Amino acid sequence: MPVGNLEFITSVSGTSTTSLEVQNCFSDKYDVYFGRVGGSSSTTNSQINLRLIDNTGTVISNAEYDSAGLQMKAYAAFDELRYPNNTQWQINTYSREPFGGFTFYIFNPYNSSSYTFLTSQSSGNYALAHIGIKLIGVHKVAEQITGLNVVPNASINPTVSIYGVK
Repeated sequence: MPVGNLEFITSVSGTSTTSLEVQNCFSDKYDVYFGRVGGSSSTTNSQINLRLIDNTGTVISNAEYDSAGLQMKAYAAFDELRYPNNTQWQINTYSREPFGGFTFYIFNPYNSSSYTFLTSQSSGNYALAHIGIKLIGVHKVAEQITGLNVVPNASINPTVSIYGVK
């Protein structure tokens, strides 16, 4: 993971939402960003999807996202996760009030000549046991990205915080 100082950029919250946009959080000031999504949910299996927002303010929902990961269960064998040619990065979090949440790094979002990359990690409880998830992802179109769209599978009360990594 990147090592360095974090500089706070923004924090955005929503109430009972199924979509939350964080506009203009990426710029040419940083190549790497750290983020955290937290909050509360009444759903046991909270699946959070991330989509990028391009420099025209449009949420990118085309099948341009690939991701893969490892679901590390305390109660069963580990599972590999594969989501090729998806319309978002799918990030699973588990547990209820508050839901487990997750942290992530995004690489090169503002560089229009590079793909945008993601790493994320989350943990929570499922079936009364601990579960952790590590994920990597790529947005397979080189374009300038200025924001992030958080899309949960159920209504949640999310808070998204974004930091630049120096």
